[in-house]
Amino acid sequence: MSPSQPSYLTLSSRKLHPNWMWLFCLFVLLMVFIKGAPIGGDSALYINDARSSLSHAWGDSPQIWNFAHLGWRPFGRLLAELFLNPLLPYFGNNADMAIGFLYMMPNMISAFVCGLVMQRAVWKMTGNSWASLLTAFAFVCLNPLLNYSRLGSPYCVCMACEISALYIAAFHDRKSWRTAAMAGALGGVAAVLWAPLLLTFPAIALSRWVLDLQGEKKVDFRFVALICVSGAVVVMGCYGVAMALNHVHDVKSLMAWIHQSTPDARDRRALRMLNGIGRVVYEMGNDSVWLKWFTFHDPYAKVSLWELVRLSIIELGMFYVSMLGLLWVLWTRPFGKRLLALIAISAIPNIILAMAYESSGGERYLPFMPPVFIGFGYVIGSTAYDKRTRVLVALLCCAHIPANLATANVRNVGHAVHRDPERLAVMTSLASNSR
Repeated sequence: MSPSQPSYLTLSSRKLHPNWMWLFCLFVLLMVFIKGAPIGGDSALYINDARSSLSHAWGDSPQIWNFAHLGWRPFGRLLAELFLNPLLPYFGNNADMAIGFLYMMPNMISAFVCGLVMQRAVWKMTGNSWASLLTAFAFVCLNPLLNYSRLGSPYCVCMACEISALYIAAFHDRKSWRTAAMAGALGGVAAVLWAPLLLTFPAIALSRWVLDLQGEKKVDFRFVALICVSGAVVVMGCYGVAMALNHVHDVKSLMAWIHQSTPDARDRRALRMLNGIGRVVYEMGNDSVWLKWFTFHDPYAKVSLWELVRLSIIELGMFYVSMLGLLWVLWTRPFGKRLLALIAISAIPNIILAMAYESSGGERYLPFMPPVFIGFGYVIGSTAYDKRTRVLVALLCCAHIPANLATANVRNVGHAVHRDPERLAVMTSLASNSR
């Protein structure tokens, strides 16, 4: 440890993680044996828009220029232009399936990159290879990463860009204009793919000063400014090109474009946030629907109390126990308080946006999960905590793994797919006066 490094950290300087192959093998097993949730997110929209634009010029395809997901549809079209024709024979000449595969592959690679960067970040702090492997695997098993890695939505690629930007800004050994520019550019790419990730820029830009892994003490305003400028160049450049191609030339057309791409806000109630935020970790299925069926005693879709507890309440309770436990443990150590500050800087803007737009969507809370799991990894691997505390936090960190894997395996996915049709059959078999 160099004299400038904080005494409560063990910073590793090796370039390659010793257990990265273990993470790769575990990830391959996940992709082979675990199915994603029987939902497509907005995949069908992205695929259809990318395919329909192929017969038109880039400037004559307004459907691919979406304000909230500016870069995702053009990225799909570019992949289709490059690889669609060679792939078509392998998918029975079904263009939608081939484009879906082209969207899925970057997501799958990005999910692994998320785990790899998380593994490296935790190992960098603690020097504990098994703690970093455990944390990385737990991070990959988050509900959105586990499911969207097999779908055509942009969230896995966004997260790979965000966590890479955070790592370069906060954990890289050298603080230079190159690292600042790279971190800002990756953050900009993430925001171009999904606009709400603009809210993560404060966390990325301030992360090196907040965590102070190298013992630099003072904030380097030039470094922070370079991150912001490089990110702004990427975001403004991409939006400028999109506005030109989409014929957006004045404020009125800009507002119309924004409104068309981001329709009216929905699900803005705080009550929906209570279970929506839990979905960022746990796969809880249609828990809000089940709760309504149980509360109003729906005769056509009976849900017992035990069924509701087993399928939703236990997992939701475990989520809050895990988060509160982490916050309490981090508060007891100096570096833990720094991690809490980073979590707050990342979480508060995203929670406010979720409350203003869509509080029930689990992906709304995904942008602040990297700092949270870096916090888990620090506690699990740090010698600053006693063994009992580290084991307990490791259990909290990994509690969602068996739950999500059980939900995502082939048998349970098939059960979920057939469950609602079976209930519909029961409903249609009832007499018309059975109400």
